[in-house]
Amino acid sequence: MVIPRFLVTSKLSGDWSPHWVLAVMVAFALSAAAQSFKSQFITVRFLDYKSAQPIAKLNVMIEAYNGEWSRGRTADRTIIFSMSTKTSKDGTLVVNLPLPIPQHLRVSSSDIFQNVRDFCPDDVLKSGVVVLYQKHKPRSPIVAKPGEIVIVNRRIGPLDRMRQELP
Repeated sequence: MVIPRFLVTSKLSGDWSPHWVLAVMVAFALSAAAQSFKSQFITVRFLDYKSAQPIAKLNVMIEAYNGEWSRGRTADRTIIFSMSTKTSKDGTLVVNLPLPIPQHLRVSSSDIFQNVRDFCPDDVLKSGVVVLYQKHKPRSPIVAKPGEIVIVNRRIGPLDRMRQELP
């Protein structure tokens, strides 16, 4: 490994050359800049409405956007990113938010009964959000940690799908 000459002091007395001071200042500036570009993560957790067990392998669509959502008009919003994924065995997925943080986060799934929901990422990062299934109250309280969205819902089964498809 080659060490640049300006980083090697010729004096053993411990005198700091201007190059050493500059190198230390640059190191601190780079570490501060790296902290400011730290990305934010939001965890989305899906739980069954009866058992409060995780809903695994659920197809989920995540979309982050700025502006207002209106049907048929795309000029009012700017999509920052969109991703389609499945939940893990523990019913979770992690969303890496870009900086600056988008105004809205849309979580949707065609595999659950109440499928579309918009969130404010700032509110989620501060206190977390719990979305309960409308037709059933949980037996025990469900709490979301800061940076977490907990969605309590019901998975659509094969018979439910057939009922939806038939007129």
